[in-house]
Amino acid sequence: VFKDVHSLLSGILASGKGVMLHRAPFLISDGEILEEGYFTMSYSIISEGEHAVGFSNWVTDVTSSVVNERRTELLRNLALKTSDVNRFADIPNIFKETLGGDAKDFPFFAYYERESKNYRLITSTEMEGLEFPSILNGKHAKDGSEDFFSDLKEELERNIAKIEAGSNS
Repeated sequence: VFKDVHSLLSGILASGKGVMLHRAPFLISDGEILEEGYFTMSYSIISEGEHAVGFSNWVTDVTSSVVNERRTELLRNLALKTSDVNRFADIPNIFKETLGGDAKDFPFFAYYERESKNYRLITSTEMEGLEFPSILNGKHAKDGSEDFFSDLKEELERNIAKIEAGSNS
């Protein structure tokens, strides 16, 4: 971030003209994790006579707004694509095409269908080291029960732990 801002400030001070940036993307690091950030900012020159002697800077973090709009657009596209489906069997592929290519907002997804008393994996994100169970035990009588999702969560946490253990070795 500081390289980008330094370059921007150097140009502003050299030109003597302020600038306004809307939703400018930056990669921000806390030393360990690199995250995307979006900011609306203005830089105004403070002059003394004909010479720039400083600047004022106003910044607003608009990251959540940009990310929420992007996610909403992705889900809107998914809704439009699924609304045109003539065959139920085509829906898993639409999910995979629409969500599978967006690791930023949907790092992984799994599409299960109920079969008798169990849930069978139909399609999912292909992510190195992450394996979704092909069958989830449907021992819980009610779809969407807390126990069902707890079982899925535990299975995914085991897989994520395997991925993290592999990346730390």
